[in-house]
Amino acid sequence: MTGYPSYYCDDYTEKMEYFRSEWEKMGQSFDGIYTGFVASEQQIDQIFHFIETFDTPDTFLLVDPVMGDDGHTYAMFTPELLRKMKRQKKWQACCKALLRATHQTKLRIYDDKA
Repeated sequence: MTGYPSYYCDDYTEKMEYFRSEWEKMGQSFDGIYTGFVASEQQIDQIFHFIETFDTPDTFLLVDPVMGDDGHTYAMFTPELLRKMKRQKKWQACCKALLRATHQTKLRIYDDKA
């Protein structure tokens, strides 16, 4: 699943809405939002809800999806997860810009050419 022979994944997907909701109640704002590894289809839905809540024209959004290495996707990276990732237009634009600049394997996966 990863390049490591052993790993531990502590999945907080079920808790993400609690954080988003509390920060929204407090009127929090963020100069930047960073996303990286996405563990599931449910998690990308939570990420998009967070972005929809807190993204403003002045927010710096950095998207660096971890999808695979050496031309292959990780096992948890499903076609449905990719479809959902492409749904959010601003996230998609940031993702493609970063991938063009930094990671050809991920760009091929994202563009359905892997």
